[in-house]
Parts: sequence; C-alpha cells; structure tokens
Amino acid sequence: MPGRALNVVAVGLAFVLSTACGLASCGERSQILEELAEKGKIVDEEVEEMFAHHRPEGAVIILLRYANDIDDAIKTVEKSSVINPSEKARLLRKLRLSERGVREHAKTIRMLDSIDARDH
Repeated sequence: MPGRALNVVAVGLAFVLSTACGLASCGERSQILEELAEKGKIVDEEVEEMFAHHRPEGAVIILLRYANDIDDAIKTVEKSSVINPSEKARLLRKLRLSERGVREHAKTIRMLDSIDARDH
C-alpha cells in the first residue's frame, strides 16, 4: 500500500535520531525522536485510511504536513548548541533526506492521482 513507504521513512528517522543520544541531551533527542516516530505511525495510518476512502489528495496533505514536522525538527537541530558540528551536519543531512523522501512520496501520489486510467 502507498503508506507503507512512509513506514520506511519513519523507521529511518527513528534510527537517525536515535544516533543523536550522546550528541545532544538525551531529553532533547528523546523528545524529537518520540514526536517524529509517533507522528510517523499516525501519518502512516492516516495515509492508508485516505487511500481506503479513495482520497489520495487527503494523503498528500497529510504527507506534506509530516514533511513540515520534519522540517521543524531540522530547525531544532540547527539551533541546538549541544550537538557537535560534525554530528549535527550528519544528522541534518539524514533528516533532510527523510524530508525529501516524504515530499517525493506526496509528489508521486499527486502525479498518479492525476492520471485517468480511462484515458489509456
């Protein structure tokens, strides 16, 4: 199903953020990790539900909101003064990759939704 690709993104984010323990205060890392991981699970379910109700445009909106949440996490990491610069750069690179993946997933859904099978 289309939302299952989001599971890969959510698991990837969980792994990326789990590497931040020791790089930042565990409280900060835990909060970011928990929020994004929980949000990823909810988003996955909501996207699946949108497809079950034949509402791909709703799935796109949900995905874009999640991408914005990842962007907020990126801003939080950028502002953090407790993460050393090399680790911060690596973490930001991975978060940006995850954000891009979610946005690409939304873009693909939008493109597929615009194709009318009756035309082919």
